This record gives sequence, structure tokens and C-alpha cells, in this order.
Amino acid sequence: MAASVKSSVNAPRASAPSVAASAPTTHSRFVFWAMLGLFLCVLIEGGARLVEVASRYALVEAIRSRSAILREQSERIAIFLEGARTSREELDADLGWRYRPGFASPTDHINHQGLRALREYGPVAAPHTLRVAAYGDSFVYGNEVSDSDAWCALLEGVSPGLEVLNYGVGGYGLDQAYLRYRREGRALGPEVVLIGFTPDDLRRVVNVYRRFVSTQEWPLAKPRFLLHDDQSLELLPNPLSTTAAYQRLVSDPRSVRSLGAHDLWYEGIVYEHPLYDVSATLRVGYAAWRRAQRRWLDPDRLMRNGVFNEGSTAFRLQVALLRAFTDAIRADSAIPVVVMLPNRASVENVRQGSSAEYAPLSDALARQHITVWDGVSAFGRSGPVEGLFAAGGHYSPTGNRAIAAWLSTRLDSLRLADGIGNRSRLPVATIKSVNRSDRRALRQ
Repeated sequence: MAASVKSSVNAPRASAPSVAASAPTTHSRFVFWAMLGLFLCVLIEGGARLVEVASRYALVEAIRSRSAILREQSERIAIFLEGARTSREELDADLGWRYRPGFASPTDHINHQGLRALREYGPVAAPHTLRVAAYGDSFVYGNEVSDSDAWCALLEGVSPGLEVLNYGVGGYGLDQAYLRYRREGRALGPEVVLIGFTPDDLRRVVNVYRRFVSTQEWPLAKPRFLLHDDQSLELLPNPLSTTAAYQRLVSDPRSVRSLGAHDLWYEGIVYEHPLYDVSATLRVGYAAWRRAQRRWLDPDRLMRNGVFNEGSTAFRLQVALLRAFTDAIRADSAIPVVVMLPNRASVENVRQGSSAEYAPLSDALARQHITVWDGVSAFGRSGPVEGLFAAGGHYSPTGNRAIAAWLSTRLDSLRLADGIGNRSRLPVATIKSVNRSDRRALRQ
């Protein structure tokens, strides 16, 4: 009996050490997993920071913090405004920017009419002279070559009976080119208007602030159009129309977010997320996701299967803008021609048996009865591509000569029409006749 009582009394005491020991064991496990989680977070964050550094060398668009992006924005605005009286570019309240009339450098000259030329043009063309105006971006202007090597100048030199007015401005979307035509295009009375399109133009029609497309760009804003369901166009004016507006952006860099309301390239996470500046993991993860989305996942992406995505906002807007542009030219009794100016990738694609990136746009314009000339045929189907393009991707002197020779042949087709090159204006009825009878030949 005594032994039994002693055993029952001692039994709880024997179990006490195991209960006490379990507490430090549970605590130790918690500390272990917490430390492991912290270690993994530090490891991932450190790896992300290494990826950021590597992106400066491996990617065209480096992954950077918001503070770095905004700091560079302010620096570039200051540089631009400081050189406002001497640089080639100047602010334009309506168009965003333009080239300064009277600008001169060893390789580039802008006449007092705002055209790339070494001379001024009279208000009307001389008798028996065909006056052609060319609108577009740097591929029209002739970036990376001197005045005399740009295709507009070369084309003008083909014949004393030909004048080619170069309205090209680097970085322009065709929305800006269209607005410039509406403002200035009638003044010099061209009989033929060439609308130069290059693949990079597509993304510009849905852009308002250039640095939303790429932080490598200058901090310049532009107008853009909205396309409504009834196919009407609504103009959204340039949101930074004065020097004071840019100075306010320097004073408050984060106010750039207001420019993103109608910019399809605006990334709210980059400019608004509270952790974006803190976490390299967030920055790298978002950059990877955004690249995948733009290339494969986003139904509104610019490209699909190697060519323009016909269902994208940009594509539909581009077609509507070119329709409005060509209608305005015809209303001024001139002949509109959309000239596809292929980049290197498009030339290589065609030579390999596939389509140029812009092929769906050419087809869509043809269905709208808009004359299209495809410049890829200027370069033939053989021979080295390298010599056709300069280091920055624009046409080399050789590439410019090829485009000029090809356009000369195309314009000769238009000269066959009654009266072209022999008068200052062509009747609208004749324009419609030319478009109808020569459309098939002109697209070859």
C-alpha cells in the first residue's frame, strides 16, 4: 500500500521535465524558421540587386529605382532648358517639340521654314516642277547622315524638276506629323505628300510622355488622339506646353504621374507603389513580368507572331490617323502616299521569306483605298544588310541612296498622270482618278 502511494505521488514529478523541455524546443524551431526565412529574404533581395546591376550591361532598358528615374528626369529637363536657345530641338506648344528654324551644325541645317534644307523654298513650285513634301520621324529626316546624304535631298537631286520638302522630326509619331501638316502643310502647296512610317512609330501614337516608353528618352511630352467607338478621333492637347510646365516638373518630379492617365506605356507600379524604391525584388520581379506581358500575354500588345497586332489599341488608332491624314491631303488637292520605311528587322524578315513587321498595317490601309509604297523593295532580296544601316539603326548613306532611287521610280509613275508637275494644284477629281487607275501599279 505504501509502495503504491509512493508510486502514484512520484509519477507526476517524473513527467514534469518533458513538459518543461518542450517549450524551448518549440521556441527553437520558431527561431530557426524565422532565421531561415530572413536569410532567404536577404539572399533573394541581394540576388535581385545583383540582377539590377547586371541589367545595366545586359538590357537596353536597365532596371532602376523610382528615385533614380526621377532624378535623371530632372537632370535632363535642366539640360534641355539650358540649351533651349542653341539646340536643334525646341519646345512647341501644339506638337510637343520641333526642330529650330535656322539651326545649323556641320552636318545638319534647318532652314527658316523649319525644313531640313540648305535653302528656302518659294510659296509655290517653279513651272514644270513637281513639289513633294515628306512627313515623319528620324527615318524621314535622315538621322545619322549629313544633309546631302539624306534621302529627301538625294531624291531632290535626281531631277531639276523635282523639289522634296523634308518635314521629318526625330521621335515624332504620325499623330504629330498629322498635326504639323494641318498647321503648315498647305503653305507651300505640295502636289504629292509622302507619309513616312517606320515600325517604331506604332508605339508612339499611344504615348504622351516619352520617358514612359523608355527612360533612355528625353523628358518630352506630346499630344495624342483617342479613338472612339464610332471611329471618330479626339485630340488630347500636349500637357506640357510651356517652359514653366517643365520647370514645375523639376520642382515636383512625382507630378509626372499626372501624364500617365492616357499613356498606354505608363507603369503605375514604377511611379506609385510605396515599396518600389525599397525592394529590388519587387523591381526585378515586375520588370520580368512586364516584359513577358508585352511580348506574349497582353492582348493589347503591339506585336503578335512577329507582326503588328491588328487588335491592339495602337494599331486601330494608327489606321484611323492615317485615314484622317490622307483625307486631309486629298482635301487640299494633293496626292497622299504612305511610304513604309523598313527597319533592319523588317528587311531581314522579308529576305528570310517572312513578312515585314508592318505587313498587317499595309493590308489594312489597302482595304481603306490608301496608296502604300513598301520601301523594303528598295533594298532587294540579296546582298549584305549591314551596309544599309548606320550604327544607330537609321539608314546609312548607302541605304538612303537606295530609298531615293526607288522613290524616284515611284514618283515617275505619278508624273504620268495628267498635269502632275506642271501646275501648282491638281483637281481633286484627277487625284481620285490617279488613285483608282494607278493603285495596283503604285503598290508594287
